[in-house]
Amino acid sequence: MFHILVVDDHEDVAYLFERILKMHGYRVTVANDAPTALVMAAVDWPDGVVTDYQMPGMNGAELLEKLRERQADLPAVIVSAYTSDIGPAKGNTKLLSKPVAFDRLIATVKTVLQPA
Repeated sequence: MFHILVVDDHEDVAYLFERILKMHGYRVTVANDAPTALVMAAVDWPDGVVTDYQMPGMNGAELLEKLRERQADLPAVIVSAYTSDIGPAKGNTKLLSKPVAFDRLIATVKTVLQPA
């Protein structure tokens, strides 16, 4: 069972992502900000990350940079209403625009978790 770390400063969005991922067989940990996500990852390393981009203090891309100091190929999905502000995805990262259809989220998570 893959472990997914969901990071979103909007608790309702994080809750919905958690529920849909759990319904599809993933083990999910939720953090509502990047610093908390870093602590949670240190305790229970995820197989992949689903993160919002625009969050106070540290955005999703900055969070992934820090996490990838430990695992350079960590699979990730950045979900944002502002994907045009993000630039090209780096590494094993996919970008999704909010609002995102749940079936698209699941398909994208499956894609990034597949070994290259």
